[in-house]
Amino acid sequence: MGPTSLKVVLLVGALALAVPVVLGVLVARRPGRLRTRILHGVGVALAVLASQVLAVGALGLALNRDLTLFPTWGSVVDAVNADPSDALAQVGIAPQQDGLGLGPDQLKSVRTKGYALHHKQPKGAAGVYRDYVVTGPKSGVTKKVVVWLPPGYDSGQSVANLPVMMVLGGAYVSLDWTVDFLYFGEEASRLIAAKKVKPFIAVFPDINVQAPQDTECVDYPSGVLAYRG
Repeated sequence: MGPTSLKVVLLVGALALAVPVVLGVLVARRPGRLRTRILHGVGVALAVLASQVLAVGALGLALNRDLTLFPTWGSVVDAVNADPSDALAQVGIAPQQDGLGLGPDQLKSVRTKGYALHHKQPKGAAGVYRDYVVTGPKSGVTKKVVVWLPPGYDSGQSVANLPVMMVLGGAYVSLDWTVDFLYFGEEASRLIAAKKVKPFIAVFPDINVQAPQDTECVDYPSGVLAYRG
């Protein structure tokens, strides 16, 4: 059972209620010996502390179930042990060049041309991936955004008014992993060539902008709103 399980929430809540009941029973017994009274007092203090911790834990689990901040117990451990300076590495992004995942040559290309070629391109005539650096106008969050351009785009073949698709990776999946291992360009090019879909442009934003925290489902300025104008 994960931290978002309803059974876990109910179990912790039940324990939070049960501990004070047990505490009341212990108090009602009123042991007579000094040693027993000391142990009894220590037990009561620990029981009070445990009931408070369980009550707070039950509330936290209920909120986590609603917001899905930590989908697995492993994500909780990772968040506790995470080094903020190495946060990007927690989700598979190399901490290069201010956390953008861009090398020196790519950064130079972004400054001069406005974009850089992504480090891994689709195989065959399956379009091209470009890396852009985008800053959210409200959040101030600066992240790399990968754009896939269909075959023929660079040569100007019927590129006017192409629709745009947003491609979002899942929880604890880095932007580069989504682009490099989804094989989106190859599959999209195949569908376009078969005339099953019309040519389009795909945009891959980084939805986990506060690594190692999973932020794509949280509605706050530095999270899912990072790229909204």
